[in-house]
Parts: sequence; structure tokens; C-alpha cells
Amino acid sequence: MKFNTLDFETVLISPGSLAPPPVCLVTDVTGQDEILHCRFDRDAVRDRLYRTYQEGYAVGAFVAFDTSVALADMPELSDVIWQAYDELRVLDVQLNAQLIDLAQGTLGWARTPEGPKKATYHLADLVKRYFGRGMEKGPDGWRLRYGTLLGTPVSQWPKEAREYPLNDLAETRAVLHEQLTAPPEYLVDAARQARASFWLTLVSARGFALDAQWIDKLDAELAAEKKRLIEGDASKYQGIYAEYVRASAAGDVAATEAAQRAGDRIRGLAAHGLVELTKKGVWKRCGKAAGARLEAVWGNRPRHETGEGAAPEDEIDEDELDEDEQVPRTDDGRVQLTKETTRDSGDGVLQDYSALSSILVTQAKLATLKDAASAKMPIQARFETLLETGRTSCRGGKLKKKDLPNRSAFGFQIQNVSTEPGLRESFIPRPGYLLWSIDYGQLELCTWAQVCMYLFGFSKLGEMLNAKKDVHSMMGAMIFGLEYDWVLANKKKDPKAKKARDCGKPFVFGKPGGMGDKGIQRFAAGPKYNVFLSLEEAHAYGLSWQQMCPEHAPYFKYIRHATERQGYITQLVSNRIRGGGSYPENSNSLFQALAADTAKAAVYEVQRACYTGRDSQGTRYPALHGSYVLDFVHDEAIGESPIDRASEASQEAAGIMRRVAQEWLPHVPPDAEPCLMRRWMKEASIVRGEDGRIKAWEPKVVMA
Repeated sequence: MKFNTLDFETVLISPGSLAPPPVCLVTDVTGQDEILHCRFDRDAVRDRLYRTYQEGYAVGAFVAFDTSVALADMPELSDVIWQAYDELRVLDVQLNAQLIDLAQGTLGWARTPEGPKKATYHLADLVKRYFGRGMEKGPDGWRLRYGTLLGTPVSQWPKEAREYPLNDLAETRAVLHEQLTAPPEYLVDAARQARASFWLTLVSARGFALDAQWIDKLDAELAAEKKRLIEGDASKYQGIYAEYVRASAAGDVAATEAAQRAGDRIRGLAAHGLVELTKKGVWKRCGKAAGARLEAVWGNRPRHETGEGAAPEDEIDEDELDEDEQVPRTDDGRVQLTKETTRDSGDGVLQDYSALSSILVTQAKLATLKDAASAKMPIQARFETLLETGRTSCRGGKLKKKDLPNRSAFGFQIQNVSTEPGLRESFIPRPGYLLWSIDYGQLELCTWAQVCMYLFGFSKLGEMLNAKKDVHSMMGAMIFGLEYDWVLANKKKDPKAKKARDCGKPFVFGKPGGMGDKGIQRFAAGPKYNVFLSLEEAHAYGLSWQQMCPEHAPYFKYIRHATERQGYITQLVSNRIRGGGSYPENSNSLFQALAADTAKAAVYEVQRACYTGRDSQGTRYPALHGSYVLDFVHDEAIGESPIDRASEASQEAAGIMRRVAQEWLPHVPPDAEPCLMRRWMKEASIVRGEDGRIKAWEPKVVMA
């Protein structure tokens, strides 16, 4: 098979331009290394690019960038470029190296005589790793100066300017040939990961627009709430004092203490010494003082009920709580200051301290959005294509203050913004567009069931999912000895039914990954579920989960064999190898990888239809053509489409995602339902108008 290496030198990337104009192309598709100017040798560049993607494999280092540059500069090559990705004929030496490391259990780190060290995967790093030599960057630093040669033919370039890209091309080719000596099974998934890198790069290049007015409003609200938490709320003094006097006169001890606690809280954090002003006049949290207060109030905190039939508080035996296991502690034995411990302390002042911490985190994140909105630029996050499980990650890109004026893009971690109030809603479609969101329902439950179907030929969980059973209600009913139909019917209106369903969720989501009793206990008590269990309950309810999902026995036996005897697992369908994983890691990896691979394959097809109007099978999607994918949140795609056809476009995208899921998960395919939004909102759901078309979801307005 022929391998064609390519590389562009371009004008520098800048905010809003992550696929900048190319200056020169270097390629070896003709059998010799060539450097061609993208303006003066345009016909030759077009010919070499066509042949690179048409004849054999196209290869590069971060080749997704080069491909996006080619696509933007020569859209007439779109069909041949997308076809190469359809046929899995594009390779990236940086991703190849990651796959080899993943198979050997060293993704992201390297063994050195000094011990494990972080590994990076730039071309220069790989040349150093494989050949022990550095890469020549040129005495005049041409790597960042090719934009100055946009109007100059190659024949007039300095020698160093010509040699630098040709050297990169030769080193990329050498790295590839070294990688091809690795066991072939290590690189079996290489082209598919290169394909994911390509469409994720297009996501970054488009970027997500922002609502500047919303951001300013949110910033003002956060500042006001921060001021209230620090300085207190004097407007409430009179009312609380009156309640204190009334309760004291009436001899109402409980009400008197409640008024005292309320009065303590409205004084503000500064009055309690939990914040202090720095020399620059900025309020700073005092973790030491907050920790001391936490230690002082911890023994008097309110006790949470655990499960059904929990012992009254006065019957709880402190010795049986085993708090050293349940509560994080410092080296000197004090309770650690965390979101969970401040929440569980029952102390309003510490809860305000935690709220202030959250506001400070949100304000720090909001600063980047403010900068981008002020510059009228979109957020262009960078995605990492491959983690150990096959999932992606996202980074905003931290910059030093001195680098801010020359930033290449306004980045933000757009895969994890759900917990910061107001941040998600800052993201909006461009004028004339609506946002759409499509996610796979209960994807990792489907993939765990599908793994069991592939390996053992059965899955009770899969049967329940295919029958559209509410698995959480089923689990909760088993735990508490209730009727499933009753829990399902009353889950939103009866506290007992809601509690049963909420108690089922940690087991349904945690147990397939091999989570033990203590892990389940901590997982359930987290802010996502707020379910408090004793270890005995965690163990007993875990047995109920095993009864509900008997496929757990062969599944965990399989994982243990792969971990202890093979030392690696092979992901299903993609056949990607993960080496060196622990038993819990491998338990999670097998179904998480299948979920990640399914979603990445699906959104590739959606992105392809957005750019070309067709998927890889040639099926036409006229409404989706001209739309864009803006974000990828593991099992969810977010995009924007022109308003007049957003309903049809979102339904076409959802249809593609269902089709791909059927290919990867034939026995337990998840659903994928679209919704439309005017801004990104987590609670949005599908809404249809009288004509049956999907319309933009609107939040409910609460009347005063």
C-alpha cells in the first residue's frame, strides 16, 4: 500500500481562523519530495492534494489540521478528501504513537531511568523518542514566519525557509515507517481515530458563538451574590432579630436557635474571618479558618437518613460509622474542607463559604467568555481525540498573561459546563440559526448490555432497555420490595417512589464498572444523587442489582481473566487494544469504549452530511447540508442549522445517529431524539408545533 506524506505551512492561526490560508505544501506523492507554493503553483498543489487523498493513504503529523486547511482553501477537493476518510485511508503519526502506547499501557507517560514522566506527542517528541535526535528548526525560526512569504515564489525563498518544511516531511515519513514495525494489532484503529480527529478539528474551526449581554448580566449577578456572601445582608437583620425576641419570649428553644443560626449567617463571611482583604484590595478565602470551623461544627452536624428503616439519630453508634473510611481527612486527622463536607456540616456559614468558592470558580471561567465576547470571537475549544477508554477530552488552553494578546483562539472547556449556573446559557447560535442537541439515551447502559450480548449471547439489562423499561424504577422497586408499575407511575409525585428510583440510579450506573460497596456509598452520597446509604445497605442493594442483571457474573469473570492473565483488553468492534489497565479500569473501559466509538462514528457521519449533504454511504441529507457541529459532549452532539430548516435538519442528524448506533449496537440500540434551542440549555427537550415540526424549546416562565 502506498503512503503519501503531506504537510502545509500556513499563515499563523488566530482567533476565528483555525484553518488559515496555506503558504506552501510539501508532499512526496510523486515519488520525490516537493515544495509547492499554494498561490503561484496552485494547479500543481491541487493535483498533488488530489493524488495524496486518492492514491493510497494520506499521512501527516496532526494531519487533521492540514486536511481542514486544504478543505477551506480548495473546496473543490471536498469529495476526494471525505472519501479518503470514509475508506479509512488517512493516518496521523501522532495518533499512531498514542495507540501504540495505549496498547502497551503507557498512554500519556513514558518510562525513564528517573521514573515515569509525562509523554507528549508532537512530531519533534516522536523523532526524539524513536531516533534519539532533535529536529532542526532553522536558525531564523521560520516555523512561525511563513505568512511573510505568501506573496513570494518558492524560488526566491531563503534556503532555510525551503529546508524546514521538507525536513518535517522527511521526519514524518521516518516516524511512520518506524511505527509500522509495531505489532499490526496496535494500529488496527488508527484510521478511525484519525477520522475522529478530522471532524473534531472542524468543530474547533467553526467555534461556538456567545451572547455578550447574557455574559455581562451573569457577571453582574455573580458579583452581587459574592458581595452578599462576604459582607452579609443587613436588610434581614431586623426581621431575624424580631423572630429571635419572639421565640425567646415564647420559650421556643428550636425557633430561638434557628434565629441565632440565621443571624450568624447573614453577618457575612468576612465577619467570621473566613475571608480577608489582600494588600491589593481583593477578597481572599481563608481555608485555615474555614477548616477550623468545619472541625468545630462537624460533631454536631445533622445526620442523614440512609435507606428504608434507618435508625433514629439517637440510636446511631458513632463507632459503627467508620468515618475514617466515609469522610476525607487531612494528614493530621481533621475533616477535609470539600464541597461535600461543607454541605454535610449543616452549618449555613460553611455552606456560604462553599457557595463563594463556586462563584469564584465560575467567575474565573466567565473571564474567558467575556474576553471572547468583547472581541466578537467564538469559543474555539481544542479536543483531544483519544483517552484510555477511547473517549475524547477538551481543553480551553491556559495562557500566561504575556501571551494573551497573541492568543491563537479563545478556548474553553465546553464538554463540562453543566455545573456552573449560567455558563452553558452563554452559548448561542449565530444569527439566522437555531441550536440543536441530540444525545443517545442511556448510551453506556446500552453498551454494557451490548458487550454482554456480543460475549455471552444474553443480557437481561438489554431486554429491559429494549422493552423500554425504566431501569432505575425497576432497581428501586427491587431494593424496597415495591411494585415496579407503582414506582413508575408515582416517581414524580410520591416521595417514596421518587426515593426508590433515586436509590436505584447509583447501582444501575456504578455496578457495571465493578464499583464496590464503599464506592457505591460515596457515589450515591454525591451531589448528583444525594442518597445516603450504610455499607450494609450498599451491599444488600448490590445483591439486588446482581439479581436484576445476572450477566454480571460472566462479565466480571471475563474482565478478571483479561486483566490478570492477558494483561490487556481488546475493545469490541473497533478491536483497539488497551494494555496495563487495572480490574476496575478494564471493567469500565469495555463498555465506555464501545460508547465512545459509537458516538464518534455517528458524529463523523453527521459532520460529513453538514459539509457535503451526504453521508459515507451516499445517502442525501439536503436539510442538514449547511449546518455545523459545534460541540461534542461524549454521547451528545450540539450543532446549529438555518432557522427555516432547523426542524428537518435536526431530524436528519438524529436519523444518522440512530442508523450508526444500530450498526455498532445491533442488539441494544439507543434512541436519539433532537431538540431545538435559542441558547444552550441542559433542560431543553423536544417540542412540536401544530404542524408537527420541531420548534425551539422555551423555558417555563414562573409568574410572580
